[in-house]
Amino acid sequence: VMAQLSLRQALDHVRRQQAELAEVMRQRDTVVAAVSHELRTPLTAVLGFIDVLRDTDLGDEERAEFLTTAAGQAEELSHIIDDLLVAARLEQNTLKVTRVPVNLEAQIAQVVEGLNADRIDVESLPVRAWGDPGRVRQIVRNLVTNALRYGGPEIGVSAYPDGDTAHIRVLDNGEAIPNADLDVIFSPYRVGSSRADPAGSVGLGLAISRQLARLMDGDITYHHEDNNSIFDLALPIHS
Repeated sequence: VMAQLSLRQALDHVRRQQAELAEVMRQRDTVVAAVSHELRTPLTAVLGFIDVLRDTDLGDEERAEFLTTAAGQAEELSHIIDDLLVAARLEQNTLKVTRVPVNLEAQIAQVVEGLNADRIDVESLPVRAWGDPGRVRQIVRNLVTNALRYGGPEIGVSAYPDGDTAHIRVLDNGEAIPNADLDVIFSPYRVGSSRADPAGSVGLGLAISRQLARLMDGDITYHHEDNNSIFDLALPIHS
């Protein structure tokens, strides 16, 4: 009887391991497909613009417009690769961040200008935080891109001091994220069920943003207030 019980326990353990392995393989295939899609989309656009510029007789104004659009797609491709590299380094515990005074208002302005989105409203107070300027910009870009992709039509970005903490808030007037998805949205390679992305998002932006914030002794939180979804980046303030 004891041998049979032990055998059943062993078989149950093997079945659980098989189920876990199957889930890992499924997630891996999903991630590979999503990564391939996200990389291919801007790359195809860049190659298409290059073909047009090479084979078509365009005026100076049209040529400048095509070059600007192609440069934007190439920059998007660079950001995707940067997120993937950061995710890999975070998993290996090899990513290092600097600790210097960071002008949050300037970082926001640089990110918003690069995104070239007219529907982003920026209202920031002068505030400096301790952190890594490049990683702060990466977090802001991910939060704003997340709002552009999933949020409502009105998007706002602000920076302000609060005691010994400096904040960057990114809000949109879209629907609230369901409570069941609140843990999922900060997990790597996961997208909340209510925010299905037709473009096939890799699902890294929020996960690595929170990890980067915590490496800088800060954090990112989410809440819904006054019909707005709000992501709040908090960092140690620099007096």
